[in-house]
Amino acid sequence: MKQTIRTNMIEKLSLLSKEEKKAIETSLLEQFKKSNLWIKPTTIGITISHRFEWETRNIIQFLWEKGKRVVVPKVHTDDKSMQFYELKNFAHVTKGHANILEPNTSLTTPVAQEDIELLIVPGIVFNVAGYRIGFGGGYYDRFLMKYDKTTVSFASEQQLRKDLPVEAHDIPVQYIVTEDKVWKTLSV
Repeated sequence: MKQTIRTNMIEKLSLLSKEEKKAIETSLLEQFKKSNLWIKPTTIGITISHRFEWETRNIIQFLWEKGKRVVVPKVHTDDKSMQFYELKNFAHVTKGHANILEPNTSLTTPVAQEDIELLIVPGIVFNVAGYRIGFGGGYYDRFLMKYDKTTVSFASEQQLRKDLPVEAHDIPVQYIVTEDKVWKTLSV
């Protein structure tokens, strides 16, 4: 069932026009800027978007402008883990697993999980409790099992569903940024 929901949403998001996608991304960034989620944390984890995902380079640029330490993950397929590295420049990335842009480990510095104060978690579909369907690899669920700080995801209203299957290993995010607001999930 998760795979069907994931596939249907990816298809739906992929059909958005460039103008529709850009308008949603602009709204998501504006809502995030108006929130207080980014103000206190000094180190913020985020992925570099690809394909149909909401653009994150604009978020990263905003965080850099505000003097934040931005860290991005490198995945390790052997044990399905992630290690975050400080990113100071978009030139310091390379294509990694599944062609996702990851930090070039020879040009970046690893950052301990406990140093990440806010984690922006990617996802494809969400419910009001903050549970999500991601890309199916389980990397973030594994990472979140040992992560005890603030988590947030960016999602268009069309990515929200009531009937989302939840499994024992799924970890919800605490906040969701949509086009219209930032809200605490029911899991908080």
